[in-house]
Amino acid sequence: MFNVNLDERGKEIGTNVAVIFLIFLSGLIFSVSYFIMDTVQTSFESVDCDIPGNTLVSSCQEWFNLALYPILNLKSVLIYAQYFAIFGLVFGLFYLGFRTKKHPALLIVHIVVSTIMGYIALTVGNLYRMMLSNDALYTMLIPFGVYNKIMLYFPQFIFFVIFLSGIIGFFGVFKSVGQFNEGNEDLG
Repeated sequence: MFNVNLDERGKEIGTNVAVIFLIFLSGLIFSVSYFIMDTVQTSFESVDCDIPGNTLVSSCQEWFNLALYPILNLKSVLIYAQYFAIFGLVFGLFYLGFRTKKHPALLIVHIVVSTIMGYIALTVGNLYRMMLSNDALYTMLIPFGVYNKIMLYFPQFIFFVIFLSGIIGFFGVFKSVGQFNEGNEDLG
């Protein structure tokens, strides 16, 4: 009677867990990259030397202005890339909720999975708060305001996203059940 593909459900659970850790790790990777680029730029700004006999530049700083600083100034793009990465991962969770409409029994499984994901998000959020006590990591994460806010309230954020994903699946289930019942009205 019920033909629920648990193998597909296992993939969805794995995807949910992967999304939680990808949100966490992507922020760390982007913040470390930002910090390295900022440190390199500060180091190069403290260096100055003369380049005799060159027609294009006369000092190291002029050369850095032409070749190096434009690339290092792209570090602000990393902040926006982090926003889009989080948005893409959240969109993926909404898509998983949309796929729940395949079978009404999957909605119950989705609720159970959401509870488990909330616990994992609580653990990851606590890990992030513990990491903020390190001065070096705290300094690296300062420019990423939205990421910091998300991670400080990570369990609530994941619960809200998975809750909305469940609502999408819930309406999808009733829409598919409604379409099934509309096609059978002439039988009754």
